[in-house]
Amino acid sequence: MRDTVRVWVVSAGVSPAELARCHAVLDASERARAGALRSATLRDRFTVAHGALRVLAGRAAGVPPRALVWRPGRYGRPALTGAHAGLHTSLSYSGDLVAVALGAGRPVGVDVQHLPPGRDPVSLAERFFHPREARHVAGGADAAQRAERCTRLWVRKEAAVKCAGGRLWPNLAVPVHAGDVVECVEPPGRIRLVDVPTPAGYRVAVARAGDAPYAVAFYPLTLADVLCCDESMVEPGRDEVVKSLTALLERMLRPDAPVTEGTQLMDELGLSSSLALELLLELEDELEIQIDVEDLDEDRMTTLGDLADHIVANSTPR
Repeated sequence: MRDTVRVWVVSAGVSPAELARCHAVLDASERARAGALRSATLRDRFTVAHGALRVLAGRAAGVPPRALVWRPGRYGRPALTGAHAGLHTSLSYSGDLVAVALGAGRPVGVDVQHLPPGRDPVSLAERFFHPREARHVAGGADAAQRAERCTRLWVRKEAAVKCAGGRLWPNLAVPVHAGDVVECVEPPGRIRLVDVPTPAGYRVAVARAGDAPYAVAFYPLTLADVLCCDESMVEPGRDEVVKSLTALLERMLRPDAPVTEGTQLMDELGLSSSLALELLLELEDELEIQIDVEDLDEDRMTTLGDLADHIVANSTPR
């Protein structure tokens, strides 16, 4: 993969089961960021985007998705840490699409943008782009072509900035129209750009550090395709955790009534702290996972469903 950037473009519109699977691989900070979004549409798109990135990067690195750790750089560009620092990733989402790019050895950037209906691309280009590019946008035959030209330039600029790890605004005036190798100004450096085949109504561009040519492998997939990977690379889903917890509780405590997600573990089943520990140890053996119990307290163990949520969010495969 050293001379190839792999790009996946998937729809953010997914089934509840696919959304839950993406949510299950997010870390605590990603879940908090998703939860802070007021719109359900934005929360779901964020979850799909970051879940897909984790699954694809985990598959490339040969580790479970939740084992990966990103750290933001000076201007917020996230980079993988530790043993996986050589794998470079980039993520973008716009409208109903999510784009993920992976490459080894050199930083990468990807950007996807929906063609903006109703906006004035000419005034935007005149204000922020190089004069030659502003004239190129204004020279479009009609409103649709002017929007397409402006969006193509925008994704190339933003992909380059993501690759360089700088800020967008100082680099908007950098010409990206004529050549495929451009010079970013902050931080300074050469970036090679490639336009990617794009679904109707969108534009996608990829960037890679340096001026050396590289191949782009493009995968226009559904999220179901992305998630169809080796199950050993993905933590057990919530349904599997609930099923195993239910069976273990019924075997250990032999309750009079069926155990459900809403069953109160302590008030209804009388689950003690020692039995809770035994339950978690048996669950770890059955599902071949390790559960982080540092933050586990009675507030997280009110119902079976609450406990399942904690386990999915705080466990890793052995």
